[in-house]
Amino acid sequence: MNAKRMMVCTFTVLAGVGVVVADCCSDKSAAKLRPEPGKRLLDERWSGGTGAWTLVNYMNLLTMGVVEGAGGPVYRVENRQDASKGRKVSDTLFFITSDFIPVESGSDFAVVMEAKGNVSLISSIHYRKEKSGYRVKLPATAVMWYDADRKPILVQDPMGYMIHACADLSFRTVNEDFARLVCRDKVPSGACFAKVQLGGDAPDIPPGSWMEIRRISFLQREGANGDWDFGDLEAPKYRRISRSPDPDVNAVFRFKVCDASPIDMKTFSCALDGRDVTSKVKDEGDGVFSYRPETPWKENTLYRMKVDATDIVGNVSSETLAFYCGRPSKAKKVSVRDDGMLLVDGKPFFPIGASAVRPSPAVHGGEYDFEKVIKQVTENGFNSGGMPYRFNFTKPNDVKRCDRYLDLCEKYGFRVWLEAASRKYASEERVAEAVKTLEYARDRDGILMWCLADDTASHTGPLAVKNDHNIFTAIDDSHVTMQPDCCTYAGRYAPFAESTDAFRVELYPFRSETPEPQGLAQIVRDMNYAYGDLRRSGAKNRSIIAIPQAFSGWGLWKRFPTHREIRTQAYLSVIHGARGVTYYSFFSYTKGSNGFASNAQQLETVYSITRELASLHDDLAARDAKVQPNVEVVEGAKKDLMGFNSVTALLKADETGKGALLIAASSRSDQKLKASISGLDAEKAVVISENREVPVVGGVLRDTFEPGESHLYRLLK
Repeated sequence: MNAKRMMVCTFTVLAGVGVVVADCCSDKSAAKLRPEPGKRLLDERWSGGTGAWTLVNYMNLLTMGVVEGAGGPVYRVENRQDASKGRKVSDTLFFITSDFIPVESGSDFAVVMEAKGNVSLISSIHYRKEKSGYRVKLPATAVMWYDADRKPILVQDPMGYMIHACADLSFRTVNEDFARLVCRDKVPSGACFAKVQLGGDAPDIPPGSWMEIRRISFLQREGANGDWDFGDLEAPKYRRISRSPDPDVNAVFRFKVCDASPIDMKTFSCALDGRDVTSKVKDEGDGVFSYRPETPWKENTLYRMKVDATDIVGNVSSETLAFYCGRPSKAKKVSVRDDGMLLVDGKPFFPIGASAVRPSPAVHGGEYDFEKVIKQVTENGFNSGGMPYRFNFTKPNDVKRCDRYLDLCEKYGFRVWLEAASRKYASEERVAEAVKTLEYARDRDGILMWCLADDTASHTGPLAVKNDHNIFTAIDDSHVTMQPDCCTYAGRYAPFAESTDAFRVELYPFRSETPEPQGLAQIVRDMNYAYGDLRRSGAKNRSIIAIPQAFSGWGLWKRFPTHREIRTQAYLSVIHGARGVTYYSFFSYTKGSNGFASNAQQLETVYSITRELASLHDDLAARDAKVQPNVEVVEGAKKDLMGFNSVTALLKADETGKGALLIAASSRSDQKLKASISGLDAEKAVVISENREVPVVGGVLRDTFEPGESHLYRLLK
């Protein structure tokens, strides 16, 4: 035991009693954390125990309780309705909430659990009206904080709602094997108690769906001063280190196990395409393992190695690595620079793109001419986009159509991202189609990225996406992988950060028919959430690309954003770390859903912005300057409605120091500001696209901003 004091609260599942009890240990002594009088499991089948957890099972559509699993007792939530009878899925809101856990304000804490299942919970927010009159936001899956009187700690958000102070738990259970979930943070000021709550309001759990939870632990350091290490909470991770594709039929397959603790070799196992080869895998030391094929690999064949291991402190993991015996791709290599910028053939590439680039009847009339559309979008600044259809490469006609589309893309220097396999297929069918697609298309320069999922956290789990990534990158060494998803709360992206090379973050704030004052502030919030999750995940060299809103429809978005809103969304996202700007969507055939090419006026609105972005491509693709400006609002609101600085800036600079200064306002008020840049050797700034100049005196630039406005500057001597 570390000399520094540690408190460990472990929620242990007791199979014989059917309840979950919290034990609280300080150092090596143990004492039970007594549940409040009357606190018990609400399901009458378990009413005989003294439950430390409270259950809420809305409409009683779920079975919830302890079952015996392969590794011991687990807590199982399941919808046992008969799906074959065509039952409509009803509201399955449920919560499993722990008893009060004593905590120390300001101390470090961690929640660790293992979960698996075939449904994913969104950490959704629901509302409850308190007797005090406050409308309180409550998280579905979180650590919630309470004061000394065991009353919820409430904080007011910028929109006037009271929020239950909490730390989000990233609870994703779409995994075949138990996946380890870890949340680390600090106990907030004033908190004396905590509760761990697991559950969800969306999506509803359909008949036949289930999830299992085990080994839930709450760890806390007593005392807020000094560094403290929780020890190894992370499960082992695996990385292929041999090259792939590799044409050598006798190539040795090598991979590395990365973990803070040694592997318990009694638990270590490897299966090659379902066949146990553990005894054939050699331990080379320093976490490196190798497998020499017993017979030569077959040419142009994908092999998969499933690795399972538990480290000596009990962290369990499973992952499928991949190897492809065949020649490397012939396409120009797409990679990710250390700051997240994409590189194409070694040169910085700032994506300016749109999904579903295809002819729009409202704009292009009856002509169904892909060449005309691709030529038009590239002339107006676009350099990339999403394939308008998902082609099935097992069908000859689809191959011809895709060939024609990629030929046009390569002719006009337009690069696409596309799905390689249907998400509707079972896993083996999906892999078979993906292999077919990758073998066919990996040599094409017209491809930028492979899309592995969409709205990822709502539909799949991080391990499934990562296994796809391992397969795709084993076959195609010239293109990167990508996933698009929203990031409207902390923790949504974090479990998936290691699953793909790039993350296209959906930024869709404008829903009502009248302007929302907090809309642009949400861009700042969501970009900060994305980068916060990336930092917490520990993933390196990931590209975060923005998808600002330029559409209307889809049942939620009542209007197109204005020119100013679309423009400022783009520059705010870049200021806060976006390494590309891609829009959803160019055109959609879905009734009531309007991509920005649905009418000529909106199309020209977006084109005016993408032409400007294209003119700044080299500036936007440059690295962030080492010294960034200090922006001070001298008149007007200093904070926006999400609590962020109301005006933010970014200076881009190339190796020579030349670059552009971007400043954007997320506030809905007029403002005057000054931007100071240490060591700035400039006398004036040309305001790009505005035909005006502003002076720079002593390294200080002063300018005025209307609500939600953005300005771009070229600094000159």
